[in-house]
Amino acid sequence: MDCKKTFRDDGVVELVCSGDFSNTYFILLIEEVILDPRWKPGTHILGDFRNVDFDSVQFDDVIMSIGMHNQYNDLIGNGKIAAIHSSDSGLRLGKIYEEMAGMSVKSKINTFFNYDDAIEWIQESGYT
Repeated sequence: MDCKKTFRDDGVVELVCSGDFSNTYFILLIEEVILDPRWKPGTHILGDFRNVDFDSVQFDDVIMSIGMHNQYNDLIGNGKIAAIHSSDSGLRLGKIYEEMAGMSVKSKINTFFNYDDAIEWIQESGYT
């Protein structure tokens, strides 16, 4: 998996990823983002995973990602996290993450098929 991260002018961190999903890489990427001096807890994240293959992801990978999110909960903060998927398997895993992590993390997580819907949701006021 390969990702390009951009700290956008509107205060959103955008991650555009491609390739086979790697939980190890994903965790390192999130650590890199939240340790960046431009990061502020509560910053919104837009994850574009439309070109990522999630077919080999196991339930344990989801649990490990949620564990990482809980570990860095205060650093990640209460911003919105929008994940965009183009495959049923990606959307399904995103919804599982959304439901399970939503019980324990400060962030508001939502999963989308459509980029514009994800942007619109992030820009809605009233959460952070």
